[in-house]
Amino acid sequence: MCKQGVIYLKLILVSQLGLLVSGCATDRLITRNNHNHDLYYCWQRVSESNGNAVALNNKLERDIEYYQILLEEALTQRELAIKLLNDIKRDVKHNAPIPPLLLEKLNVGMAHGLELTDRIASSVASNECWLQATNDTLAAKNLKPIDPYTRYKGFLVAFSATLVLYDTYYTTANIINQDARLRQFLNQSDYGYGRAEHQLKAVTDTIFRTENILLVKKEIQFYEENLPIHFSKVETDPSASYLYTLIQQSPAYTLIRYASIDDIMEQQQILAISEFDDDLVTAGRSTMNEVSKLFGNIVGLVEERKGKLYQDKTSHDHIASTLKAGDILLEKTPFRLTDKMIPGHWGHAAIWVGTKSELEDLGIWEHPIVQRYHKEIINSQSVVEALRSGVEMNTLAHFMNIDDIAILRDPQQSKLSTAARILRVLRQVGKEYDFNYNVETTDKIVCSQLVYIAYSSIAWPTERVLGRYTISPDNIAFKATNTGPLKLVVFYHDGVRVDNNAVSLMETLIQ
Repeated sequence: MCKQGVIYLKLILVSQLGLLVSGCATDRLITRNNHNHDLYYCWQRVSESNGNAVALNNKLERDIEYYQILLEEALTQRELAIKLLNDIKRDVKHNAPIPPLLLEKLNVGMAHGLELTDRIASSVASNECWLQATNDTLAAKNLKPIDPYTRYKGFLVAFSATLVLYDTYYTTANIINQDARLRQFLNQSDYGYGRAEHQLKAVTDTIFRTENILLVKKEIQFYEENLPIHFSKVETDPSASYLYTLIQQSPAYTLIRYASIDDIMEQQQILAISEFDDDLVTAGRSTMNEVSKLFGNIVGLVEERKGKLYQDKTSHDHIASTLKAGDILLEKTPFRLTDKMIPGHWGHAAIWVGTKSELEDLGIWEHPIVQRYHKEIINSQSVVEALRSGVEMNTLAHFMNIDDIAILRDPQQSKLSTAARILRVLRQVGKEYDFNYNVETTDKIVCSQLVYIAYSSIAWPTERVLGRYTISPDNIAFKATNTGPLKLVVFYHDGVRVDNNAVSLMETLIQ
């Protein structure tokens, strides 16, 4: 489970677009008209708890665990949309048709996006009753009053999910609007992939419908009025704190909060013009360009600042001179939203595969697997890590946008065992990220599992979560405490190098 990492889901833009182009799914998200089953489930939880706050909170916590994984997928796709946009700008020529391979990828990715949209919409609806669950409403349903904090926490799920899809619309609509051909393609029907005509248009109309904006404004009001009452609990409750951070970092939250009715009507008028005549697309692009000023920086959604070791030459040179092939790197990034999702102190793990000279000394530089990555290794991209975009190779400088770093080493490793580990690591490069965090599957890889696979001789501690076995970065760090077998060779905490009692501090942080 990695804070930095969580796929290249076979075309990020498309999956993002898929979040938008499901007319009925998006309408379900915003109007909540077609989620009777999910809404029933919400009230069923309230009814079955019979006023027991502990039981109700436990049910809610289980749902939030699944919801967080879902949101990580959505945030991942949003984060990578800009990267893919740059690829499209570079590879798609204006004087040539869109390559058929890209069209196929758009269609395939859209199918995933539609499924993801429905799941997020379901999360909204299955937590919709919290806003409605006033004492009068509960009494009318012959239900006992519920704990106010639990109600607020459940509301945060629905509210944050609503904002996620609004954010997705704003950021992705900008990408669509910059290319008329993409916009036109996504408004065409393709029943082979389950896409009806004018779905993008239907979504846009729904997003800017006055009653829908007013509904979100009502939720913002409820959120802000009740936050001071519950903030002390939200702050110390990991799942609620995650939802709070998600909401606070949402550009849609700020935009809708301050939007006036005149602003909404002006936007509706601009959209109406573009619907009548596509030749007036310039007006729509101008509007979307204004939106992009607020929402274009995707990274800003999940990263509040740079790490304390970012571009720190002293720490970089010290670490670079210490690293040896096969070393494990752990990191901490408390300034990222995803950091709040991972239990424990450490949030990400990677492996240093070494330099050309090290691999020559190990006798594997000319091995076919290593040969594939000669260019990357020569260019100092020796950090192998499973990120949201998949398992890739990066430089140490790229990795060090962090506050904490620990380097772990097997003091008993031989050249033979190190070489075998390096080859196992390089075999994982290019795989997708595993959102299920399941160590029993290897077609997709999570960051901690990269270490799990490479160091297969170590009896790693694992945890059973939601029916599957997982390994966390803290589980890896545990093997560098006094129990061994790994050795802590470098440790920086909160941007400061730790030379004394480093192992004791490590033990304290992962307790």
